[in-house]
Amino acid sequence: MLHRHSEIFRGLLMLADLVLVGAAWLAAYTLRFQTIFPVEAEVSETRYVYALGGILAVAFWTFRALSLI
Repeated sequence: MLHRHSEIFRGLLMLADLVLVGAAWLAAYTLRFQTIFPVEAEVSETRYVYALGGILAVAFWTFRALSLI
């Protein structure tokens, strides 16, 4: 029974880590393209959404592979 509860806790920690990675990515995007810093080129937002999906997949795999969670 203790092992089952620890798996739930590990899952919640993984979810929290992935939320923080995603929030950091979106904060970096907002800081770069939505603030006072000028941007010369037109940037497609869909490219960053696709990149976020890839980044979350790599973060998940890295956390599991290195037993960080």
